[in-house]
Amino acid sequence: MVKNVYILEIIIFTIILSFSTISCNREKENYDRFKAAVSLISQTKAINDSLIKFRDSLEVKFICCYISSTEKHELLSFVLLQTKSKQFPALKVDKKYWIENIQGIDILFKDHNDTVRIEDIKLNSKAQELLRKGYITKDNRNTLMRPDFIKFIFCKNNYNNYFAYDLNFLGVEENRLRALDKSFNEESYYPNCLN
Repeated sequence: MVKNVYILEIIIFTIILSFSTISCNREKENYDRFKAAVSLISQTKAINDSLIKFRDSLEVKFICCYISSTEKHELLSFVLLQTKSKQFPALKVDKKYWIENIQGIDILFKDHNDTVRIEDIKLNSKAQELLRKGYITKDNRNTLMRPDFIKFIFCKNNYNNYFAYDLNFLGVEENRLRALDKSFNEESYYPNCLN
């Protein structure tokens, strides 16, 4: 009987250890995705030019960049949340995040595919600063909003093959197709990735 208890304890310990290892690997994977997105931004002239335009002409102070992917595409959606003329409610931070200042704009990266919510998320010093400015929150509920954005869709097999569009483009295309009695599918505008 005592031997069975020891075996049970070993099995339970092994299960706990494997769950913690899986959790650590998933967390590392998230942060690797954030770092890869920052690297992609630094290497893509069109994104940097857009950020400079946002900073200089719209006086953008804060952007949320949602990272997502499909089988063939990497997507970076830059949502303009704090500009001189538009201030949206604070963005709720309840999942893993990464913050970088790029081209003088604070950008909070979130993985759109991440479904794990963190009840009492820890905020680093940069996040604390954004919290004090009212750009992010830990407590409020998520708010439905329709801010301006620009989305870049890259082919995973060739990051030089990409397409970018904004909210206005989607509206015009949706109306154009509706007038032709055709259905609208955002993915039809994604670049064609061979292989």
